[in-house]
Amino acid sequence: KSFAELIQSMKDNQSKVTELIQGQTESAVKQAEGFIKTLQQEITNMLTLGADLQHLELLSQTNNDVQFLERAVSLPSLTEYKKPYVFLVCPYNSFERDSMAVDELIEKLNTTS
Repeated sequence: KSFAELIQSMKDNQSKVTELIQGQTESAVKQAEGFIKTLQQEITNMLTLGADLQHLELLSQTNNDVQFLERAVSLPSLTEYKKPYVFLVCPYNSFERDSMAVDELIEKLNTTS
């Protein structure tokens, strides 16, 4: 290959690597946004449950067991089944190697041109 073709090939590879990194970054951001939205909903649910538990604690101080049970059943967050969430996060999702490859390509382009 000629020198110009080599440079063009390196630029093409750099472009492909850059696109790959951008795609992975966008995917990671979307996944993180989904986790954040789910966590915010869980926080809201837990705050509601906490308020209902405080209300239930106040109700438990009454001497009327029937009234306590009737009111306790009326608290929706205490009667609904809630499935716990499990989050799997890969802590090794790093773009360090990709960044190093791009830096190498840029350095090669700079030294050859």
